[in-house]
Amino acid sequence: MGNQEIMELRTSKKQVFSNSVLNRNFYGKINILASGNITAGLPGNVVGNIDDCLEDLIHKIIRVC
Repeated sequence: MGNQEIMELRTSKKQVFSNSVLNRNFYGKINILASGNITAGLPGNVVGNIDDCLEDLIHKIIRVC
């Protein structure tokens, strides 16, 4: 999935609602830890590091959330 494909992603209201109900505390949030690790979704779910390629991080975050 390239940058253009990511920009063209559309999420329905139903999908957003479902995700927010299932994981309402963490849906759509990322955390950048002091170690440089980036977590998405549930705490402790490391998807990468600040030194990683932004495009790769976005792909991983989309899969997790």
